[in-house]
Amino acid sequence: MRAEYKTVMDEVLGVIRQQRLICFTLDGATDVQGKQVINMMACGPIAFFLEHFTMELRRESASNLLEKLLSAKLRLLNCIQDPAPGFILASGEGNVEIVEEGQVCSRTEHFLSPPMLCFCSDSSRVMVKLRKDYLLNNEFTFAYGCAPHSIHNFCMDLLKNFSGIKTVLKQIIYMVQTLKSSHLLIQLFDKLYIEKYQNTYVLILFTKTRWGTVFYTAQRANKVKAAITALPSEILYSELDIDCRKS
Repeated sequence: MRAEYKTVMDEVLGVIRQQRLICFTLDGATDVQGKQVINMMACGPIAFFLEHFTMELRRESASNLLEKLLSAKLRLLNCIQDPAPGFILASGEGNVEIVEEGQVCSRTEHFLSPPMLCFCSDSSRVMVKLRKDYLLNNEFTFAYGCAPHSIHNFCMDLLKNFSGIKTVLKQIIYMVQTLKSSHLLIQLFDKLYIEKYQNTYVLILFTKTRWGTVFYTAQRANKVKAAITALPSEILYSELDIDCRKS
């Protein structure tokens, strides 16, 4: 597994080495053990995974993230760039053995023809502070927010301020949760949809942290509307022991 991982990362570094602009970005996630981690990626424009590190939500600050990202950026440049005259790569980094003496590369300008480096993140308070720190550090040319995340926040504001949209979404969420809470109801739903359309669909539940789920939840609910409408009659005339009073 380690050999395969090294092969993949060598190929990734080979692609990144050809890019003249690299945009770093961070994305929070949860590992299989339930621990909070941050994935670090380099985009140009295709995103390539670089590494991940664990985080403590109550302790992680902009200064801590700044230190981790600068370290990752320096290690990446050591792997993909040659040192400028008078400098050498950090020990153990890169594909070329450096034998001459000189100052170890510790900043972007210490590398020969380094790519333009940028940083992009969402708009949480920590990330906004982090973007400002990056620019003040003079290690990145640009630092900017994520446009899709801003659009997602705008959609969330629409849900809060337009009662009609909010009511429809609540009804869809209730429907999806009710069906998914009963294995028998899901079986009946799948049976009806196959009879009507010779196909089946998985219901989508709206999630605030998943961009675009408002649209996809509503779109999927509209597709399965006919099967949902016929579901009460199917329950009444079926011989299954289903308690409908809760729904």
